[in-house]
Amino acid sequence: RIWGHLPVLYRALRQPKGSFAEQWFNSKGALSCVQRAKIANKAKADAYLRIHANGSSLSSANGAMTICVTRSNRYVSTKLYKKSYALSKAVLDSYVKATGCKKEYIWETDSMTGNNWSKVPTTLIEMGYMSNPSEDRKMQTKAYQKKMVKGMADGIQAYFLGRGWNRCYGNGAGDFSAAQMILTYDKETDTFNVSADGTESFTMRRF
Repeated sequence: RIWGHLPVLYRALRQPKGSFAEQWFNSKGALSCVQRAKIANKAKADAYLRIHANGSSLSSANGAMTICVTRSNRYVSTKLYKKSYALSKAVLDSYVKATGCKKEYIWETDSMTGNNWSKVPTTLIEMGYMSNPSEDRKMQTKAYQKKMVKGMADGIQAYFLGRGWNRCYGNGAGDFSAAQMILTYDKETDTFNVSADGTESFTMRRF
């Protein structure tokens, strides 16, 4: 039920606050984690954010975490690990600040196929626990979803600003209802291209 409201994410992220997160991958049917990672790789994305809701056998479990590969991952370079960790930290810190939810931790693991196959900076955010009745209901409200979006947008922005990028804004049309975003920086034109599945895209430029 959460995913059905994700167009809220796209609209909020388009606000001219400087967020780099502008579009969400809209799949026509289920794609595997490997297929999604390959889309980000092919686009040479500067950031790949995977969003998810957590679950636990303990109904009292609550809060948010981000997940990235470990430093010793045999498929990922040390440089890419550092970028993925930085993205994970920026997104988690900003998400917790915006939502007020409990901060869990950055889980470094090599058990996530989508992360292992990614050749670009990647993190997965567990936005909250669907197994917690209270948190599950909260994540379905528009008011809380706006906070969730703000947190993720602020986190992506903080990640890019931390690497020396200036703020950008973009123009685009349409709402996208699934949970992947791909952003690619073009050094020659000094712009960001935001792409979904190769058929939907637009460009962001600096102020």
